[in-house]
Amino acid sequence: MKHVVKTPLIPDASICAKNTVIVNKDFKMDNENSKADVSKQELGILSRALNRSVEYSRRSRYTWLILLAGFLLGTCVVTVIITLTNHNEKKDAVTEILMKRSHETLKTLQQLRSSVDNLEGNVNSVIEKIKTAETQASSSRNKKANTCASLDRYTVYLHFNNRKNKKIMVKLAAFLKSKGYVVPDIERVRAKKCDIRYFHDEDKEGAFFLRNHINEFIARSADVKDINFEVRNLGKVYPKTRKGLLELWINF
Repeated sequence: MKHVVKTPLIPDASICAKNTVIVNKDFKMDNENSKADVSKQELGILSRALNRSVEYSRRSRYTWLILLAGFLLGTCVVTVIITLTNHNEKKDAVTEILMKRSHETLKTLQQLRSSVDNLEGNVNSVIEKIKTAETQASSSRNKKANTCASLDRYTVYLHFNNRKNKKIMVKLAAFLKSKGYVVPDIERVRAKKCDIRYFHDEDKEGAFFLRNHINEFIARSADVKDINFEVRNLGKVYPKTRKGLLELWINF
């Protein structure tokens, strides 16, 4: 039996070359495809990172804007509060000043009212005094008028003993006439007596009026000293003497 030696087939060089080229092309294509995949992944990563960065930046910006807005709002609120506080303080200060002035004004008004009341009381007192004085003056005038009217019913005869006292007696006569008495004459006598005489009981009052008026004249005169006059009723001695007749016997 013959052994057939199989000779291995040697591939053709051109075929190998072609295969090599094809393999190289496939490898290159694979490399290019892998590179493309890598680039896509990197781009995806970069895109996601960029998006995250942008989102973070936006968030950060919003955060800063919110913080800034909050700061500004807080500043405004604080400013408003301070302004209102200052305004309230000023308002309170003005109110306090006004209240103080009101109290001072009220106190002044009370003092004025008290002064007016006191003044009114003083005025009323003065008016009462004036009325009383007018009443007394009127009463005095009426009394004086009545007295003068009643004194004209008395006729007074003046007797003196010293010739040097003639002028004084003339003044006394004029004074008694001013009081309402009727003084017809002045007579000089030798008797040294000092008395006032009346002759009827109803003339006794006139005799005492006469003594009071003579004492008043003596008190005003510097030339005459005090004289004590005795009032005497001589009606029993001279019963026929007319009523209303009085006699003054004086010795200086």
